[in-house]
Amino acid sequence: MQELKRRALAGGAAIAFGVTAAVFAVMPSASAAAQADTTSTPQAPAAVNCNWDPSRGTTGVSVVTTKSIRLRYGPAAGCSFIGWSDMGVPTQLWAVCKYRNPDSGNTWYYVDPDDADWRKGWIYSGNVRVGSGTIPTC
Repeated sequence: MQELKRRALAGGAAIAFGVTAAVFAVMPSASAAAQADTTSTPQAPAAVNCNWDPSRGTTGVSVVTTKSIRLRYGPAAGCSFIGWSDMGVPTQLWAVCKYRNPDSGNTWYYVDPDDADWRKGWIYSGNVRVGSGTIPTC
């Protein structure tokens, strides 16, 4: 009886091993998958210009800050701030044009402040409330 159980277990193990081997034979090897991933390297997006002043007029759509913040020199969180202090809430700005940053997917507005103390610059769309009108693309 013991011998029958041992043979049955051994036969089951052989079947399980055969099925497992067949499954792994169909699957690509880990090194093949890794090689496939490294052969087609995606091209890096162009760097965002942090000194970009689009040549557009000064009129635009009214936007108002929703938090104390400074403008930036370019349409990216990595671009430096303009000035030494934050604008208060609410500060009136005029959105001259908009730009969608390809790296982050965030939309930025190039704005002209209503107050002469601030120069034109960029602000993230999530930091302002937009009035009515269409903001053209930069």
